[in-house]
Amino acid sequence: MLFFQTFGTKWVVLNSLGAATELLEKRGFNYADRPRFVMFEEFVLCIDTLLARDCSHTDSHTSRMGWSPTLTWLRWGPKYHLHRKALQPPFTKTRVSQYATLQRKEALICCKGMIDHPDDWLNWARQFAVAIVLEIAYGLKVAGPSSPWIQLADDTANAIGKSGAPASSIMDRFPASE
Repeated sequence: MLFFQTFGTKWVVLNSLGAATELLEKRGFNYADRPRFVMFEEFVLCIDTLLARDCSHTDSHTSRMGWSPTLTWLRWGPKYHLHRKALQPPFTKTRVSQYATLQRKEALICCKGMIDHPDDWLNWARQFAVAIVLEIAYGLKVAGPSSPWIQLADDTANAIGKSGAPASSIMDRFPASE
């Protein structure tokens, strides 16, 4: 086994199937973690900088991606397990069949929307995906393709897409807070 660290990334190299099986399958729970997503968790953007204004004053407008309390970006630990425990049960193999009616209803809404408005097919597909997940996980109803929940999901996807691959930005490699 070989361990080294480069640019903030820790590497473990295992040179045998036996070592990999022992560490990753049998004892993986002890070592499991996710990388630190500095860009998504901690990055603060000064809006005034974008507008060519000074950010040193206290009433400066800042925007924080700050997605660290969400399950997607959480590191392995008590907070991760708490979020997973709350969000996983509706998606277990034994419970997903109870959502077939909801899925059929949303599929019909999606198909009708696409037939009636073929140029707007992407918005109907987006509504289909978001509506099912939000209702199952949070009990939220999506009232159509112009729903603020759809806009929030779209904005989030755009922010993630434009930020590059998770855990690979310059901020992730050289975090200022360390």
